[in-house]
Order: sequence, then C-alpha cells, then structure tokens
Amino acid sequence: MLLNQLIIACIHLPTLLAARVSAGNVQVSPNQRGPEGSNMISRMPKRSCLATSNISDFFIHSGPQDQTLASQQHPIRLARLHNPSKSPVDEFVCHLKSFVSGDTFDVLGFEHQESRLRKELREIEIAQKTSRSFDETSQRQLKFASDFLSRMVNSVSYLKHYSRINAPGNRLLYKVIELNVRAWALCDSHGVLDRENKETSDKVHSLKSNLNFWKGRFDGLPNVHHGTRRMFRDYYTHVSKVLRTLQGQIPRAEYYFFSDTCHRERPGTGNG
Repeated sequence: MLLNQLIIACIHLPTLLAARVSAGNVQVSPNQRGPEGSNMISRMPKRSCLATSNISDFFIHSGPQDQTLASQQHPIRLARLHNPSKSPVDEFVCHLKSFVSGDTFDVLGFEHQESRLRKELREIEIAQKTSRSFDETSQRQLKFASDFLSRMVNSVSYLKHYSRINAPGNRLLYKVIELNVRAWALCDSHGVLDRENKETSDKVHSLKSNLNFWKGRFDGLPNVHHGTRRMFRDYYTHVSKVLRTLQGQIPRAEYYFFSDTCHRERPGTGNG
C-alpha cells in the first residue's frame, strides 16, 4: 500500500511543481489592480468642473491605455454614474472645460484626447436624438457642445503654429486665441454664463481687460505681417462679442461692483 502511494505521488509531483512555479510567476498589471494601485486614479488631474443670448448663436482625464473594456463600450453610462444629476451633454461640456485651468488652455492634453472626444460627442448625439425626451433645449445644448469642441480643435492648430514661429505679434495673437477658448469655458452647457461658479463674473471682466490691453500692445508693434494683423483683428472681434454677450448676463449689482474693480486694477495684471 505504501509503495503504491509513493508511486502515485511521484507521478503527480512534476504537475504540482509546475503549477506552483506558474502561480509564483503570475504578475498583476496595474490596470488589473484595485483603486489603490490603479494608474487611472493616479493620472486624474485635480481640476474642477465648476469653472463652468446663447454663445452658440454666435469624464475625467485618463490616458488611452487606462480605460477598462467597460468604459470603452459605455462612456456615456459612466459619465452619468460620475454625476447622476447631470445629463451626458452637461458632463461632456464639463470635460471640455476641464482643459482650461486658470489662465491657460491645455493644448497637449486636449490634442491627446481629441479623437476620443469626437467619438464621445457622436455617441451622445445618437443617444439624445433617439430619446423621446429630445426637444429644442436638448438640440441647443448639443449645438453648443459641438461648437465648443470645434472651437477648441481649430484653436489647437493655430496655437501650435504661432508658438513655433518667433515673429512680431505672434505671442500676442497666441494669447488672444487662447483667451477665446477661456471665454467659451465661462459658459454652461446651454451656452450662457455659468452661474454655478461665483467667480465667473469677475473672470468676464478680467478677460475683457486683458483683451483690450493686448490689443493696445499689438497695435503699437512694428513690422507685423498683414496676415497676422488680420488674424488678430478677426479673433479680437469675435472674443469681444462673446465677452460682451456674457457681460450682459451678469446681474446689475455684480456688474457695477466688478466694473469698478476692473477700472482700478492695472490692465494686464489679471488672468492673462
């Protein structure tokens, strides 16, 4: 009996040893770990979504390898889980606004996610337009989200171009193009002034002060290429209209308070 047991043990010993060695070599990738070891958590930027007539009439960041299969298949569903009180369009616009922080537009970060943002917006449009609750308000929200995304995409190409060429006026033109994105980021998903952020009114006046200050400097520059002057003029005109529209949505009491503050503040010392 004992001899038979030893023979059986010897027969199965290689299999048991192989299984033990294989188990010892298994490594858990960062993407398979829980939240404590997840790259997706560590790479999330600490940005707020609040830095949020219609301007259109005129998720959370993560690297591409950090998304699970579920998030790739259901981005809209995850957006609703992130904040159930917000619609998919609200979440999408909030995502776009997260690329604007302080006085800068994260060009590289936005460019990295541009294709994903386009795909996400298409999925939102399909889901919204096939919904029974789709109405004129939903349509205006989609239009603003689409216009905002297009404005950011166009700005990226210009910002990259003018940052590479050291010519008279290019730096100021860069600032005005960037300021255009910053102005749009002051709107909510309906394309009106975001009243959830108490600093929005102050930012409108600050951007307007910066815009006029940069125009004064630009007009005084010599040897500026005529194409650069035309581009600056076009952007200045557009941004002025956007800020004027937003300024008209500021409550009168706040308007006078911040207007007086801006007059006493030295131009160009704000967020620009």
